[in-house]
Amino acid sequence: MREAGGSSMFRIELIFVWICLVNSLGSGRYIEHFFETKPHRTLSRSVWCALYFVSQILITGLADIVKIPLAGTVVRIVLQIAVLLLMQVFFFCGHSAADSGRKNRNKQVFAAVSFAAGTEIIKYMLVLSFHILGDAAGTGLLKLVDSGIIDTLGKVEWWSGVLEGVMTCAGVVIYAAVLALYLKIIIISYVQKDDPLGTYDHIFLLLPSVGTLCIAVTLSGMMRTVDFYDVVPATRFWIPVICFFLLGMIVSSVIVFQKLLRLSAEEKRRVLLENQVRQIQSEVSEIQEIYADMRGLRHDMRSHLANITAFVRTTSGSDGRVLSDYIGKMERTISRLDFPCQTGNPITDIIMHQKSRQAAKRQIAFTADFTYPAEQRIDAYDMAIILNNALENAIAACEKVDGTREICLHAYRKGSLFFIEICNDFSGGITIDSSTGLPVSTRQDRQHHGIGLSNILRCARKYMGDIDISVMENEGRKRFLLVVMLNTNVSHPK
Repeated sequence: MREAGGSSMFRIELIFVWICLVNSLGSGRYIEHFFETKPHRTLSRSVWCALYFVSQILITGLADIVKIPLAGTVVRIVLQIAVLLLMQVFFFCGHSAADSGRKNRNKQVFAAVSFAAGTEIIKYMLVLSFHILGDAAGTGLLKLVDSGIIDTLGKVEWWSGVLEGVMTCAGVVIYAAVLALYLKIIIISYVQKDDPLGTYDHIFLLLPSVGTLCIAVTLSGMMRTVDFYDVVPATRFWIPVICFFLLGMIVSSVIVFQKLLRLSAEEKRRVLLENQVRQIQSEVSEIQEIYADMRGLRHDMRSHLANITAFVRTTSGSDGRVLSDYIGKMERTISRLDFPCQTGNPITDIIMHQKSRQAAKRQIAFTADFTYPAEQRIDAYDMAIILNNALENAIAACEKVDGTREICLHAYRKGSLFFIEICNDFSGGITIDSSTGLPVSTRQDRQHHGIGLSNILRCARKYMGDIDISVMENEGRKRFLLVVMLNTNVSHPK
């Protein structure tokens, strides 16, 4: 702020400390949103504000030593970014175990550079406003003196002090409001999204901020060398427009890039869903044939075994006992072919059988009360997608639980509505994505995981239905409940 010079220098010097204080408060609140785990807030925020406030004072004083106009501004900006990066490492990075190294570094750089760019360009908007308002106030004061309303030197000094105080308060409030709005938009658009961004993605996001800093350096050099407001009066209008454009460019780049990422993620989800449907469809015919063959085989084998058993009972001696034991083993083997869940549909029978075996291998209790609504208009393929994704997510969640682990599946009807409830134990916390309303996957491969609920929701909405998610906790046991509602009056929508 101190490079402004001219008639407004006294006002700029007056609000310099207040601007530094606003920056200190805003920087801590802004940067902490970039990290999943936050330190002790009250103490850390106070220490952060104090350290950053002092650093701004020292950095500005050091930059003033440099007599070359552009060099002094560059030194100040570089040092401010470096201080922000160092403070992030000290205050946050040691507490953010959830962030990987590269991802963490990208966040640090973007947070520091975007904050520095915003404060610099808003500062020059404030400088211009003081030039305009200062000149207008001075002109008005002179008219009051000429008209005789202000007729003493004391009144002139008093009114000058009042105007200076009003302008100082107004300037600080405007600066804080614009900065808060700028930071809030970035927090909503970028920080609270946990999309997987690579190094090149962050470089793209950094370019508007870097460009803004370069323009800020140019403005600083111009303001130090020439009073271009008087030389080129049009700058009084165009510089604020350019400053607002630069802020909008930074914000727009973040918003547009996030929308592109969401569109790309939606396309990937759509492709994965289509692949899943095609895979299920390709396996359905084979499953139905195998299911029919298994039923026939079980029936024939049991008939043969019954005949053999009746014959063995009429046979005495050790050979008969050996043969009877052998037949018993065959019966137990055949019983393993029986599906524990008889849903009324071969596809859902296979899914229930497969998931129950997976749960048993992981020592997860699995109970199911499910009957396929054959008389209703629900496509077996859609039902397979719902059950397969829901039970797969439930098993994955139960695997992370120490102690009791249970999955309960229940289905029922209410009029034309068909409800499916899947309740399972889980550990840890659940983060809801504000854009989708669905829990965020905790798996590392988020491009391929975390889409199960999205696929379930897509299938539910095909039947004019929806899903509901709730979390229950009782005596330290956390339960996740997913309810899928389907309208059975909708006939096989596409």
